[in-house]
Amino acid sequence: MKSRKGTVKFIWIPRLIAIAFILFLTLFSLDVFTEGGSIFKELVGFIIHSLPSLLMIAVLAFNWRNPYRCGLMFIAIGALFTLRFGTFRRLDTFVLISVPPLLVGGLFLLADKLQKKGSE
Repeated sequence: MKSRKGTVKFIWIPRLIAIAFILFLTLFSLDVFTEGGSIFKELVGFIIHSLPSLLMIAVLAFNWRNPYRCGLMFIAIGALFTLRFGTFRRLDTFVLISVPPLLVGGLFLLADKLQKKGSE
């Protein structure tokens, strides 16, 4: 029973890291409000800049109880960030933008494996 409680608690680690990373990325979206212009243009710019965060929120929300699928999707998001935003060109950008979703994906897959092992 003790291992089951540890497994249940472990699932919160990737969830919390994912939420923290989403908030971190959303901070970058706030810079559109310093550019000036109409409030409509600023809101549209904010939504466009927030699309990666919104994608991760959707993945996390729809797969909250399925760590395996969530893990695969976060790994795909990390790969997408690497290719789409070219984060592989600079180590610091790669570590800040691409590594967190890859880490979260790996932790979700590990949590799924621990849950399956604990239920045997």
